[in-house]
Amino acid sequence: MTFGWRNLYFRLLSHDIKKWQTEGWISPENAALLLADKRPKGLAGRLVFLVGLLGALLLLFSAVSFVAANWDDMSRLSRLIWLIIILWTTFLVSWRLTANEHPRLAEIAYTLGIGLFGVNITLIAQMFHIDSHPPNGVLMWTIGALVAAALLRSKAALALTFIGAITWSMMEVLTYQELIHWPFLMVWGAAFGLTLWMRWSFANHLAFISLLIWTITSIIHYGDWSSHGTLSLFIMMFLLMLAVAFVWQIKNTQTQPYGFATWLERYAIIGLLPSLFFLQTLPIIVSRGLYAPGTISRDSNGSMLQGSFGWFPLTSLLLIGTVLLLVMSWREKLLRRLDLVFFVAIAASTLLYALISSPYAFETDGWLIAKETHKFLTTWIYGAAFLTMLIWLIAFGHRRGSDLYVWAALATFAVEVLYIYFSIFGSLLETSLFFLVGGILTIGLAYFLYRLHQRLEEPSTPASEVPS
Repeated sequence: MTFGWRNLYFRLLSHDIKKWQTEGWISPENAALLLADKRPKGLAGRLVFLVGLLGALLLLFSAVSFVAANWDDMSRLSRLIWLIIILWTTFLVSWRLTANEHPRLAEIAYTLGIGLFGVNITLIAQMFHIDSHPPNGVLMWTIGALVAAALLRSKAALALTFIGAITWSMMEVLTYQELIHWPFLMVWGAAFGLTLWMRWSFANHLAFISLLIWTITSIIHYGDWSSHGTLSLFIMMFLLMLAVAFVWQIKNTQTQPYGFATWLERYAIIGLLPSLFFLQTLPIIVSRGLYAPGTISRDSNGSMLQGSFGWFPLTSLLLIGTVLLLVMSWREKLLRRLDLVFFVAIAASTLLYALISSPYAFETDGWLIAKETHKFLTTWIYGAAFLTMLIWLIAFGHRRGSDLYVWAALATFAVEVLYIYFSIFGSLLETSLFFLVGGILTIGLAYFLYRLHQRLEEPSTPASEVPS
């Protein structure tokens, strides 16, 4: 957990401990010991690091400004000497700080040094009029950061490596129209291997997020897939992440309750719910949606994975893998049978809905179903199923003790209700009826959650009171 969450937890715990002390449940001495043990540590160190990082950035701009101010008056040799001196001085200071056991200050100096390395690449290219492929400069800087991270075991350099790698890949794909930028995986793999070697848990998140960005960008950029099909692939990908997190937690529940498996589950939920909502609202939010026929090409360009229907094979493979992992979690008692049914239903219905909503499905003439039929399916059938799923997800998250499930589902529930309202109702009488039905359903949901909470919080009967 981040320091902010630890600080919030400490404030809530302090309030409870004072209450317990007032009620006589714990002594003042024990209360003081508990507060001392749970008090968040490291605030001063973090503050020093952040302020020092700002200072390093100011020094970086100062060095660049100094060189730029005297640029025209220097010979090429003088410029190179100044750039090299500033760069190596920074790394020598970093090395001395590491040797003197000042790791936070050393990381600040490493950040400054790697930033100067990037500035040197740019200035030298300008000085010698090197007008080559611009992403190559970013790649050179990224490799330099990777080498520095490996030789110096610098966390700052490793973090900058992931940032540089995804920036390089995005430049190749978005600016130079690279279809799928496979070389990114080589640099990413080297950085991830270094992450495992250094055993830095935060870098796992950087590795995952950068790989996820690359995957999503590659999926969007590849082929001429329909919008519904592309989004269904994202939904299946998030469901697969969720299933992997469940299986991962089967073996890690006792030893690593807050490991990366838990974070993978959070990432999956954060991506899954908006994707399911956008799948329903695509005809409104995109110009190439269902109600704008004739804008999507039927040609496959010679590949089964290209064309508006090319998403189907990949989505089907992800569906099979997701179901297998969910069944494994159910067999290990991590999921109940109802949970398994809901997750499998989400996966299967997403694939079916995307098939119905995609152009030229099953080689029919145009669309599989009529426009008005699809509007009814989207608003009423999909909307009702989505709301039912969200109610189940609230109960599921409550049972697992995860606030993220509960709050994410409640927020999505509110957005979905508003979407249905603006899609269907208009007059005051319809509005009154809508809010009447919505209020009754919401009160019923509150009562259901109350009964569920009461049942979960009900203490078990002591063995001595069980009738023989």
